[in-house]
Amino acid sequence: MSDVDPIFDVEARRALWKKEYGDKAEFTSRDGYVFNVFDDEWILEYSAIGKPTVKLDWLHSSQFDHLTQCDIRIALGNLATELAPASTQSNISALKNSNLPNLKKQTLEGYWPILKYTEKNRIKSLIGYLHEYNPDKYKQEFYWAEDKFIRCDAIDPFNLKNGALSDIENQSFNVSLNQRMNEILTKYSLGQNELINSDQLRDISRYIIFRFIQALVRRPVQIRQLKWNDIIPVGSSFNDKNVLGEYAFSDEQELQVRIWRSKRKGNYFRSHAEGRPILLNASISNEVLFYRRAYFRAPLIIAF
Repeated sequence: MSDVDPIFDVEARRALWKKEYGDKAEFTSRDGYVFNVFDDEWILEYSAIGKPTVKLDWLHSSQFDHLTQCDIRIALGNLATELAPASTQSNISALKNSNLPNLKKQTLEGYWPILKYTEKNRIKSLIGYLHEYNPDKYKQEFYWAEDKFIRCDAIDPFNLKNGALSDIENQSFNVSLNQRMNEILTKYSLGQNELINSDQLRDISRYIIFRFIQALVRRPVQIRQLKWNDIIPVGSSFNDKNVLGEYAFSDEQELQVRIWRSKRKGNYFRSHAEGRPILLNASISNEVLFYRRAYFRAPLIIAF
């Protein structure tokens, strides 16, 4: 007899699961949103248009038996508490697109050669969470995936063009940027009523962008989405109506930056903010405040 019942009441099954698992089915996403793993739509992060982050209704018509579906939902719930919503969605998409009928070792062995590298990586990650939830049931699959998975040779941190900076290179970059920022602060030191021209402002903005990429550790496309109301003093709230207008900064304040997501399917400009702002230390905050004063004294141009 097939593991999959061709006739079933989805709503009744979901209600039964929720009753059976109770509070164990309630999870909180990394961005602080509570969800039930037996719901077919999860909201894992803020959305200006109220769209769910992930959908799992496709599991009902999949070939996974009911017990495996429960395990998958619990594993994905644990995964969503630790990973970014976009990464959670990527893992779900990989599982859905793989067309795996089950997660048994014999099936994985047959499907593994035809899976893409990213699908192997994400399915391996999911199996790790399944093993964490139910070690006895998924022990064989977990150790097989750990042994079988080999990282792509194309990912080379020592590649001179595409690889990550070494510690020495990173330190050298930091020293050079700090020196340049100090030169700019000295060169363009503004008096009480002193103005700045557009060329000078572009010179400052270029290095502020470098500083943001370095300090925030975010993609350039995310830096492009920033507005001045995304940079406010520590202790202030982004929900404060005053943040929509001109905020009163002082030189002693440290700043926090609200970051908008970019790498997600169906993303809209400034529609999904990260759950927590990033704090800037006093030195970088001073540089940003200096740029802000220069920005509002310069002619009307596109500079940041």
